[in-house]
Amino acid sequence: MAPGMRHISTSLFLLAAVLGVGCFQRPMTPPTTASLLTTAETLAEGEVAVGLNGGAQGAVFGPAVATAGGRLRYGATDDLELVVDGGAYVVSEDSIADEHRGIYTARFGLKYRLHEHFAAIGGLGAGIAPAFGFFGGIDGGLVAAYENPYVVPFVAGRVSFNGPVNPSEVDTGQPDNDEPGEVVAAPARTLGVSAETGVRIPFGPRIASGKRMGSLLGAFVLTHLYDGRGGLIEEADGITAIGGNFGIELVFD
Repeated sequence: MAPGMRHISTSLFLLAAVLGVGCFQRPMTPPTTASLLTTAETLAEGEVAVGLNGGAQGAVFGPAVATAGGRLRYGATDDLELVVDGGAYVVSEDSIADEHRGIYTARFGLKYRLHEHFAAIGGLGAGIAPAFGFFGGIDGGLVAAYENPYVVPFVAGRVSFNGPVNPSEVDTGQPDNDEPGEVVAAPARTLGVSAETGVRIPFGPRIASGKRMGSLLGAFVLTHLYDGRGGLIEEADGITAIGGNFGIELVFD
């Protein structure tokens, strides 16, 4: 193995990428957000929303990854808002190499309300993983929600393209099956597709626009990452994982 080569276990890298299967040994670049966790409603012009979210994702035969993040939204107009996300993924499973277990991301996005119950989203993001370096991503999608004052159900779909920037190779060996340096590859560019469904529950006093000051949010998330390199390391070219994400948000006018 070359001097200074970075190491990371399969579960650490893949699940920190928000996806993983215990025997999957193809390193892949993650999306820059774990989930959208939003409904079709946009902020009124001049309003600001601050939120925190967290959750867990993984596969049936793989370990879990904890996710945590913060979100800042600003109403540029009544139908257009600016969104800034920051987040982290952390995995608790033992790895073949003793490496930092976090991946850290940031994303700038837009949400445009097409109709009372529909909105379009898009964003650009970047991240850093101490084990392999920098990466970036672009995403876009649609959100549909039945907006009402009580319980707001929503569904959302998103497509993302994610790629590393001059990455270090990573060791994807399994702790119980492989020796350090036995299975090594650079992270792949990935095409991601995700779907989520959940609810938003407004609470608290009303602000000037008539909406409640606070919201509780929760969503079930299904994500698939596809790597088109084919035949590298193994025959499988994609992984799918499920998980949940929850959050709280406060709006200020």
